[in-house]
Amino acid sequence: MSEQAIYQHLRELREHFTPPPGFTYPEISDGTFVMMVSPPPRHQVTAKDVARQLDPQLPDGILTFEATDTDDDSLGKLRVPDLIVTAREAMLTDGPLDPREIFLAIEIVSPSNPGNDYEVRAATTPPWASVTT
Repeated sequence: MSEQAIYQHLRELREHFTPPPGFTYPEISDGTFVMMVSPPPRHQVTAKDVARQLDPQLPDGILTFEATDTDDDSLGKLRVPDLIVTAREAMLTDGPLDPREIFLAIEIVSPSNPGNDYEVRAATTPPWASVTT
């Protein structure tokens, strides 16, 4: 089975997947699901604080959004950045966001899991994406 076929199969499985308590919907990377624990409230406060700082500085029609599926079939990756900055129109879709529509992707680093945020995500982030920690 090709990498592309494996990715498509994982995407289909994810559509019917219910995360166990305490976990979020998985990301897809390197032909596997990447399970993440649900973020604690402190994480959400940080995301809101960053969004409130960014939004007034952005041009009309460009906004900050939280936890949006982004995928690239050609790379076989589905990520869910903590925050993204993109055009409002780009978000008017029922499917995952095309990552090429993202101006900035922000990952909030968890003190309990810095290796994933600093090493794995940074090493597997495509060149068109920006990761700020």
